[in-house]
Amino acid sequence: MVGRIRWLDLPELCCICLCHHLSTQIVRSVMASERQGSPLPFSVTTSVTEESVRASAKRIAGQIHQTPVMTSSKLDQKTRGRKVFFKCEHLQKTGSFKVRGARSALTKLLETGIDPSDVNLVTYSSGNFAAGLTVAAGSTGIKNCTILMSRDCSPLKKTLVESLGAKVQLFTGDQERVAKPRSAVEAGALYISSGQTYDVISGQGTVGLEFLSQVPELDAIVVPVGGGGLISGIATIAKAIKPNILIIGAEPSLSNSCELSLRNGNLCQLNHVEKANSTVADGLRVSIGSNTWPIIKEYVDDVISVSEDEIKNATLLVWHYLKQCVEPCAGVPLAAIFSEKFASLPAEVINVGVILSGGNISQECMRIFLQDNEN
Repeated sequence: MVGRIRWLDLPELCCICLCHHLSTQIVRSVMASERQGSPLPFSVTTSVTEESVRASAKRIAGQIHQTPVMTSSKLDQKTRGRKVFFKCEHLQKTGSFKVRGARSALTKLLETGIDPSDVNLVTYSSGNFAAGLTVAAGSTGIKNCTILMSRDCSPLKKTLVESLGAKVQLFTGDQERVAKPRSAVEAGALYISSGQTYDVISGQGTVGLEFLSQVPELDAIVVPVGGGGLISGIATIAKAIKPNILIIGAEPSLSNSCELSLRNGNLCQLNHVEKANSTVADGLRVSIGSNTWPIIKEYVDDVISVSEDEIKNATLLVWHYLKQCVEPCAGVPLAAIFSEKFASLPAEVINVGVILSGGNISQECMRIFLQDNEN
């Protein structure tokens, strides 16, 4: 029987090792991170590259939607001479881009020869990655999938995840958020992170690959930032295809880990329990991590943070002009485009891409938005 393996024992985990030495055993990552004591995310590969993103695109071809790109002449009038292209990932399966990375990671895992029945997954999610991972697990024959969600999570997203067949466990506070996945990993589960698992990040990068194939003239792409997986994947492939393209992150001012990190030159992570209900963009109530930070530092040109009112206003504008029901996270990059900081970009930045990252919003949230707008 194969003994428990730590990541330090296998600095470069490879498919040969998995197939020949683990067979149907589960890799157990029990080493805590230096900062939080949380388990390291499982990944077959150990980096994100142009090649890994292109391989992910082939791996998930036929399993996800090629989402459309929309424009609005009315919204263009508000952007000071720029033309905005909206990548509609809220129309993706499960209502967000997250399913791309989940499918990529699980398909890559099973390519190693592991029996799906031996795989037990665990992840922490505000909802969208949970839905994507649950669907991906079901389609690949993985039946054991546990989702850890905050007690303050969106009821709509929790109901969605449960309806897809996942086992949901609620937690309160940073201590439980760390302890629960660690306990699951020690019991044999694989911890898959929506933002820090390299195979997931490569899958998220397919959004950028697809976007540039649809609109090759893009001068910039503005991406909402939570854990950093989406912007890391997009930045990696976009800079490889078009080195001069600008990659701009967009964050809520109340959850601006990426902005602070770029400003200070070091990874800055926030205590999000104190801000559990602070930003309406619930999917962005998380900091970038140690795996995404080096990619962001190398490839992301800037980050713009926006206020809660700016997020709400931009989200409402998408509803009104595009007739698309997106969640507040998707309004964040449009809010960034309306900022003075974005307006100061060079005049040659004309064609701007915006990632509409998700559309899982409850009727209650919509009602509150509309009431606030009337007031």
